[in-house]
Amino acid sequence: MSRLRRVFELLTVVAIAILVFLACTEVSPGTEEQQLGMISNTPTIAPPTEPTPSAEPVPSVQATPTPWNTPTPMSAEMPPLKKGSKYADVEGEQGVLNEREYFRSAPGRNQRRVYRLEYHTKLVIVDRYKSEFNETWYRVAVVIDGKTEYGYVQASSVDIGKAKPTPAKTGPVNCGNGDTSIRHGEDRNGDGVYVVVLDPGHGGDFYGASHYGAIEKILNLKVALACQEYLENTYENVIVYLTRDRDRSIDPVSDVDDLELRVRVAVDVEADIMVSLHFDADGGRHRGAEGLVTKGELHERSAALSSLILENLEALGIENLGNRKRRSERSRYDYPDGEYMDGYLINRLAAESGIVNCIIEHAQMDNEDDFYDFCNTDEKLKKIGIADAIGIATYLELIPKSQ
Repeated sequence: MSRLRRVFELLTVVAIAILVFLACTEVSPGTEEQQLGMISNTPTIAPPTEPTPSAEPVPSVQATPTPWNTPTPMSAEMPPLKKGSKYADVEGEQGVLNEREYFRSAPGRNQRRVYRLEYHTKLVIVDRYKSEFNETWYRVAVVIDGKTEYGYVQASSVDIGKAKPTPAKTGPVNCGNGDTSIRHGEDRNGDGVYVVVLDPGHGGDFYGASHYGAIEKILNLKVALACQEYLENTYENVIVYLTRDRDRSIDPVSDVDDLELRVRVAVDVEADIMVSLHFDADGGRHRGAEGLVTKGELHERSAALSSLILENLEALGIENLGNRKRRSERSRYDYPDGEYMDGYLINRLAAESGIVNCIIEHAQMDNEDDFYDFCNTDEKLKKIGIADAIGIATYLELIPKSQ
């Protein structure tokens, strides 16, 4: 009996040791607020915990599944970085890359990446193409590891004959407030439903600005979710899509924030308007919100949409800095009337697709007054999202559900 008792006592000790070990090594999942990088409701803000890619959106706001359509799959891994050692022995104009650029399998930045070509890679232009966004692409020949390879690069990345393009001497130009009496007033596809695409800037590995313990990508998403909820719950005949409905990169492979894929969402769902949502940071010297609007044929509509949103942000107490537009820094980008194309890629690609659009910088998150007055709690961010929604609804002349 004593022997059995000792065996039993030994087994008991082992079982207790196992339970203690499991208890000590168990990883706490953390609160939902920690996973989402929630902002404290008190003036003192601790740095938010980095959200995981699987984190769900804020529970009080339901996100619409993001449409996705990539005709040619991306590379599963980052392509190797290569540099052409000499010009290929083929017929065509010679040129060099003025930046690192992906060597694609077909014209378009959503196409499969074969290599990442290094700055000043030598290439020969074989042919020219237009992408679906009316951008010029070159089919080029490049000597890689002693072998001539054929692929596609964007024309803006190539200096023909080694000549440097003339850069624009001016930065963004203030174009004031748009005519807010202008309304979109038309349903592009004629189905009686307005389609709005909200683009929360940055996400995933792209943080945007970071000040006072807050990260811009998180603020952008919270404003977008609140705006979506208010639009769909308050107005008739409107559908809202998000370019991202959680903290993730639009393009998980690229080492740049691929803006073309954001616009592609709007194109795929036949959006009537697209609004990109951001917070600015300008060294803490300024306060206020501003709109970045398109040039060309859609300028007046873009400025009207932006101005209506800015007016509603102004009603919250945020200073209205008006609208700005920016021309492309490369002279080869020009519209048929000779005007420089938009320097903001979101503006340009959406406008090329016929989508009225603007970029809203809601406040200066590196300005202490702007941040603590408008950005440091979820309730304040929700008010900003609602202000955006009211501006959008006014522009589209949406009918409230109560009517």
